[in-house]
Amino acid sequence: GAILDVVYNHTANVDIFEDIEPNYYHFMDADGTPRTSFGGGRLGTTHYMSKRVLVDSIKYLVETYKVDGFRFDMMGDHDAASIEEAYKAARALNPNLIMLGEGWRTYAGDENMPTKPADQDWMKHTDTVA
Repeated sequence: GAILDVVYNHTANVDIFEDIEPNYYHFMDADGTPRTSFGGGRLGTTHYMSKRVLVDSIKYLVETYKVDGFRFDMMGDHDAASIEEAYKAARALNPNLIMLGEGWRTYAGDENMPTKPADQDWMKHTDTVA
């Protein structure tokens, strides 16, 4: 089977999403500056449409290309709820699908918006994602 290495933790260019809806698709500092990772914006997966980018693209890859799994680069940069939603949606299409990722404690979501990151601490308490 095919396992794809996916990199949602930083986008190629902040401006791509900023042209669609300014100050929305990325995690932001309090002053509205996009938080970046390796030169690209950190996809703000706690924002509804940003989560849709993650979940819907995972579903598309499974449905269209029959992908058997995903390995997430810096998965700890995302919130656990979004990763879990993507996993469940993908498993509905492929019951044998696996999902794993780097669980570093690197979450840097929006300021003043507490959430559970998809890091190694969360992975200790889930049987779905490694």
